[in-house]
Amino acid sequence: MTYRIIVIVFAFMLLGATASLAAGPFTGMFSSDLTLAPLQTIPISAFHSRLDTTLSLGVLSASSRSDFTVTNWLWQSFSIGINVSFFSTEVNLLFDADPWAFRYASGIASITLGPTFFNYSMAFLGPLYTGTVLRGAILEAGVSYPYVTIRSTTYFGADDDGLLFRPQTSSIACTEGSRITPSLQERYYKVRPFLDDCITFTKEEFTIEGCLCGYASLTATTVIQTAGFTSQSFVLDIQSLAGLPLNLTMTTVIDLTSQSVTLAPEIAGIGTPGYGLHFMADLLTQPGGFVVTGVSVYGLDMYMIADTFGIRSLSVLDTATHSLYESPGLDLADSFWIAKKNYAGVCGHAGMELESWELLAISASQGMQGPGFSFVAATFFNHSTTTSFEWRKTEFRAQVNVMPNLSLRSTVTVASHGLSSWKLGVDISW
Repeated sequence: MTYRIIVIVFAFMLLGATASLAAGPFTGMFSSDLTLAPLQTIPISAFHSRLDTTLSLGVLSASSRSDFTVTNWLWQSFSIGINVSFFSTEVNLLFDADPWAFRYASGIASITLGPTFFNYSMAFLGPLYTGTVLRGAILEAGVSYPYVTIRSTTYFGADDDGLLFRPQTSSIACTEGSRITPSLQERYYKVRPFLDDCITFTKEEFTIEGCLCGYASLTATTVIQTAGFTSQSFVLDIQSLAGLPLNLTMTTVIDLTSQSVTLAPEIAGIGTPGYGLHFMADLLTQPGGFVVTGVSVYGLDMYMIADTFGIRSLSVLDTATHSLYESPGLDLADSFWIAKKNYAGVCGHAGMELESWELLAISASQGMQGPGFSFVAATFFNHSTTTSFEWRKTEFRAQVNVMPNLSLRSTVTVASHGLSSWKLGVDISW
């Protein structure tokens, strides 16, 4: 079976090279990742390869993505799009490749005429999940000016929380606000249909977004469902207060169905994208009321990140409610973060939740536009009965750009029992 996959991959690469010579504007990338577990009986614990190809002919573009594991051809997806000055459209298709089966399809059309915009999305979910094809659509219309945007979004048997596809015969509805970065073997699409009739009205959202003096924004959202008015929410996002880079978010929700008023303030922190001391805290309020009873500081982020060097300390101060998360990557700012426990729900690979409460990491890079390298070293600590700093593991992540079209990647994880895992990767583009 392994030889079969190798033959398929090289056949696609040969086909891509041939089409490139024939069509001209033909681009693509082949990516492969191998994970070794030296301490296990079977040292190869995971393998994944991906082939992306894109053909561009003026305003028309067509792309394909194929995913392979050691045992089978996992996914096959296609995308066709047209993009002109005021109009764009895109069609996406997702299939199980072995055995061949329809998973998902979506179509998106957008029109922009000056400040006015219209977006229409329709999606279909295959019968693998409920025995029937589910359909849904979303219609969005609005106007956008420099300081205010007015938007109307009508839902017909669908939502835009998202849908995560896993290799097994399963699809998972995501929740709004989840940080979705699917693993290599997963696929994510934004529009989720849940009815078998795409003309059935399910929800209407009317939103006004305003920018206040360049330092704050206010968003008001009215939600109407089939039973009538559902809720009214206001979100005040302050980026600067009295000259300080203070990030403060105040959310107020008036919910008619539950007959409640909720005030959810959150202090995101103090700092800038380049450096800062970032306090993460929640203001505690009485349930269903506006009385603030205290402040809960759950995280501390100290960082200094420049173009070629970075250092970061990330601490979870309230381990009962929050956790440290990580995702694969070489970006010191985006690969590690603090969030509520299980906040992503079953949309798992929004990040890997760790038992660690403390992270110390450094990064270095040089010449990543051409031949060059990027490096991250991250050390994680756990709580223990004897000390607050019990070493859990250290990860060394590196990428070397051998030439503009060839990159090599490696991640080595060292734990208390020795070399825990070793990941090797290669990216080839043309």
